[in-house]
Amino acid sequence: MTVAKTGISLAETVIALFLLSGAVLTTARLFHVAAQTERRSRVLEQAISMGETVSARVRSWARLDANFRSDWSTWSAPITDPDFPGLSAQVSATASGRTLASPSSRLEAPYLTRARLLPGVVVPFRVEVRWGVGVSDRVSLLSYCGAPARPLPSTPSIEIQGLPGSPLSPGQVVPLHARVLDANNQEICGLTFQWSLLPLGGNGQLREDLESRDFRQISIQHGSYLPTGQSAVLPGQLGVLAQARYRGQVLRSSPVNSVPPQQLELAP
Repeated sequence: MTVAKTGISLAETVIALFLLSGAVLTTARLFHVAAQTERRSRVLEQAISMGETVSARVRSWARLDANFRSDWSTWSAPITDPDFPGLSAQVSATASGRTLASPSSRLEAPYLTRARLLPGVVVPFRVEVRWGVGVSDRVSLLSYCGAPARPLPSTPSIEIQGLPGSPLSPGQVVPLHARVLDANNQEICGLTFQWSLLPLGGNGQLREDLESRDFRQISIQHGSYLPTGQSAVLPGQLGVLAQARYRGQVLRSSPVNSVPPQQLELAP
């Protein structure tokens, strides 16, 4: 009986040692994985911090209109920072910008080619931070940079182009184009215009159905229709006014409470 009890005790000891060894190895493996995870978390934290720092530099640089409208080749070289040792960043941007629908793609989609679009108002850019050669040794931050305010001349106004040199015949339609130039004589895109007509003896109507919804271009027809459905044609002059708003500032083609110099001659 004594020998049997000793044998069972030895077997239990061997099993216990085996289980203890497994537990020790598992615990060591868990500590190793935890240490690796902690190291990767620290690297990721540093990489994200560097990506945000570089993104802030890019946005600060792009506040200058000339930089925003450049080819962005300034950021083509890899970027290093002594505050982030072992990391390098690469910036890639779509310098041509991205066209947005105003107020949204869903609301503008039904208008098809007449949709109100804002070309090049944002530039998408990506900051990729690397700390190794592996695919998993990198992190990317995607962001958008909005167009900065364009400098305006001391007396900004709207230019109306396309005024004909000869009188319009009854029923004739003429297209007019409005634009705003900045202080560098570059046209400002992305504006929405409002048009109005001032009868100066003659009459006419706006043909908004022929134009895009930003009304950068509008068509004016000599003559109008009465509520009865009959056409009415009056010769004389017709004043044309255009108005737009740029970053909170109202721009006009002529001063308020004045006869617009942009006029159409209407033939009888």
